[in-house]
Amino acid sequence: MAIKNSLRAVALALAICISAAPNSHASSFGIQWVYFSSSDGARISAIWTASFLGSDEVTRRHVFSALCNPQQPTPYVTALIDPRGGSPLHPSQNLKIRLEDGNHIFVAGDIDRIASANAGDNLPRYSFFLPATSPFFRALTNDGSRFYPKIDSDPGDGGTRLVINNSDRQKLRDFLNHCASFAGTTANTAQEPAQQPERPHACRDFLNGPNSYAGNSVRIHAPEIVDAVCGNLRMDVRPAVCMHIVTSGNVAWNQTGASQWEDANAASLCYQSQNPGLRIDCFLREVKRGNEWYVAVNICNQVN
Repeated sequence: MAIKNSLRAVALALAICISAAPNSHASSFGIQWVYFSSSDGARISAIWTASFLGSDEVTRRHVFSALCNPQQPTPYVTALIDPRGGSPLHPSQNLKIRLEDGNHIFVAGDIDRIASANAGDNLPRYSFFLPATSPFFRALTNDGSRFYPKIDSDPGDGGTRLVINNSDRQKLRDFLNHCASFAGTTANTAQEPAQQPERPHACRDFLNGPNSYAGNSVRIHAPEIVDAVCGNLRMDVRPAVCMHIVTSGNVAWNQTGASQWEDANAASLCYQSQNPGLRIDCFLREVKRGNEWYVAVNICNQVN
């Protein structure tokens, strides 16, 4: 995909070269946050470091990064996923971001080998898009918070716990504001937790954000369409990813190749989808077999 390739080009240009090595006897360790910005893009990275008593040896491991540029203002997040117990990992993986009170945001991630090459190791890293207004970024930018989000596979018990102090939170706020400037908007980076009139709705925020499959076009969907896409999955962006793909003009709804969907019909296909790729592949397969689009939707709604 051209958009992802351009993002990875920025990642390479802004890459921080670090080394990784096993560590079991570190005398001090922690996460360092590094921020870089220019007119061409912005990047923030979290690097786990450990030093050793009586030695000049320092171990560094790149655990998280987010980047944006004028062509893609939505932060493109890459996180280290190092599952315990030898759990299998796949080219595309469902991920979960742990928030306060046991809540999670669920996202669809893709393996990012360029990020691993930049980090100088072979550890698995997954990438995905999250809007600057996401509850994930709000959790990281709230001064005084003792909660640290964790990005993990779903299910999983490894992943990345993002420890951050207040001085580093300002770096993240600066990053988000820089991304917002590319989009011509204002990021929600208040130092204190914002007073929310309702519970967070990550699926709606993603759905109404830039569509990376359609030139980053933005459409604000009516509440009934949001409900028809997200259903009860308020903190799962995967149904919104499905809707973005289907309405991008790249998914034909009949055998003649017609690909302009009505929002309500696309929402019916993507309703509460937890695996957009499987859902859309199922639909295309059923249409190819000669089924009408609404028959294919009914069949494929049984697929995650």
